[in-house]
Amino acid sequence: MRGLVQDNGSERLRILSENDILLYAFGSERWHKSWYRSELMVMEHPNGCVIIPAGGQSYYRTYPAWYVRRSESGMRLTLIVFEYNSRRHGSIEGDAVVRKFFTAGWGCALLRPGASFTVVLPTTHGHSKHCYEGRVSWEGDIEWMEKSPPNRTLRVPADLPSYDPHDKLPITVDTVSGYTIREMDDGTYIRVDSAARSQWEAEVFIKREDYSRVAVYIGCPRLLVGDDWAGVDSSDLPVLHEFSDRHGCRLLIVSPRDNRIIVRGSKPLHAQREPRRVTLTVYPDGTIQRD
Repeated sequence: MRGLVQDNGSERLRILSENDILLYAFGSERWHKSWYRSELMVMEHPNGCVIIPAGGQSYYRTYPAWYVRRSESGMRLTLIVFEYNSRRHGSIEGDAVVRKFFTAGWGCALLRPGASFTVVLPTTHGHSKHCYEGRVSWEGDIEWMEKSPPNRTLRVPADLPSYDPHDKLPITVDTVSGYTIREMDDGTYIRVDSAARSQWEAEVFIKREDYSRVAVYIGCPRLLVGDDWAGVDSSDLPVLHEFSDRHGCRLLIVSPRDNRIIVRGSKPLHAQREPRRVTLTVYPDGTIQRD
């Protein structure tokens, strides 16, 4: 994450800069390109500036206004902007938070240096949430990392055989888009696209200490079995996690290693043919081959 200081022609950026306020767009480098949008207004004041999150219009058509007095101690504040595709509201808490405001799809907060914060943002359509921990340096810069979702952590049985450990989780991908793989300090977060209400099932977090026991398969049912949906029909060892739906046309399987899985497609309505079956062979090294 870096400060959006490229747009020197913006009057609002000039006002913020003169008042020792650094602007950041959280996880969205494209936000500065639409800096002239109306969600955030900044006005000069004799002893500082006034920040108005214009999206915060209340029922009585009044707006919250943040008066920021010009710093005399050289302390730089950080104005951070959040943007997300959801009607649900995000949230931010912590010692760093001076002012905050969130509404559907948008939010902002004023942060003090030398302190930490925690922010929770809804995912697309609000089916799930992402949680981040951050800290503001004394220069106003922000360091942050995504927290692993505890309610998505896969429970791997301790009695599963453990093979040679690897630095990375073995993942076989049979598609070109529609998935997210994010490595964290304590494990790997995986998500496949879905607009279903059961979106939470399309997300899984695998701890680093479980890498040597499991393997992951991500595919597209249309490419795999020629249908919009596919599921596990049988497996030599029970799979640990499975998700498939027609909204995102994605299939996510987490399996023990050294396994053999039969994947079956759905039978189209009024179709004469039987559903197609495909064999996935999971080898001890974590690689998965489609037969």
